Amino acid sequence: MRTHYDNLHVSEKAGPEVIRAAYKALAQKWHPDKHPHQREKAERYFKIISHAFEVLSDSEARAAYDAGLAQKRSQSEGARPTDGSGNRSDEPSKPATAPSDNRNTTINRQYPSWWRSLAYAGAALFCIWAIGRYDLSELITGANDHRATASSAPAVRQPAPPRPAPPSHADRIYAVHPDANAIAASASFQQWVSADTERGRVAESGTADEVITLISGYKVYLSARMAKQPSAPASITPQRTSYPNCVFYPAMTDADYAACGLTPPGK
Repeated sequence: MRTHYDNLHVSEKAGPEVIRAAYKALAQKWHPDKHPHQREKAERYFKIISHAFEVLSDSEARAAYDAGLAQKRSQSEGARPTDGSGNRSDEPSKPATAPSDNRNTTINRQYPSWWRSLAYAGAALFCIWAIGRYDLSELITGANDHRATASSAPAVRQPAPPRPAPPSHADRIYAVHPDANAIAASASFQQWVSADTERGRVAESGTADEVITLISGYKVYLSARMAKQPSAPASITPQRTSYPNCVFYPAMTDADYAACGLTPPGK
C-alpha cells in the first residue's frame, strides 16, 4: 500500500519543514512545463504530489490520514494471503502513483526506514539551503543595484536661502533723516505742516518717499528762515591800554600825545 509519505519520499515522522522541502523539489522536477513531450504523465504525477502535500501540510488532515492509515494496516495484517509482490491476490490493480526510480527502490529494500528518513531529511535540508542561498544572492545583487542607482542619481538641488525682508516704512525714513522723531515733535514743524493741507496729509498718511520729501522741505524752509533773521550786534569790548596817564583833551600838547604813546600830527 503506497501512502502520501511514499509519494513525497519522506518518513511518516517527518516534520512540516521536511515535507515542504520535499514537495518543492518534486514539484519542480515534475512540473508539466518542464516535460512538454510527456505533459499528460507529468500532470498526473504533479496532481499526486500536490494532493499528498495538501493532506500532509494540514495538521488536522494529516492526523486524520494517519489514523485511517493505521486502521487499514491493522485490518490488513494476516487477513488474506498476498502474492510475491506484497499485494493481495484478490485485490484489483492499484492506480498509478508517483514514480520512483530504481535507485529509490534499491534503497527501500536494502536500508532500514530510519536510514531512509535520515537521508531524506538531509536532502530536504540541502534543498532549503540551496533555495535560501539563491534568494540571498538575489537580495545582495538587488541591494548592489540599488546602491549603484542611488550613486548615479543626480544630486538634490538645495533650496535657495530666503530673501531678506524689505525695509519697513519707518526704517526707510530713519535711513535718510535719523532726526525724524525730533523734527516731528517740534512745535515749529507742527505749525509749518498745519499751514498747508497737502503737508498735513503727508504727515498723517503719506508714503515713506513722501514723508522723506516733506522733512527735507522743512529743513530747507528752516535754513532759509534762519538766514533771514538779523544777527545780534557784537559787543564792544573796551580796549585795555598800557598808558594809564593817557587822557584825550580837545587841545592836546606834545606832552599829552606822549602820555598816550602817540606822535603829534605834522611831526
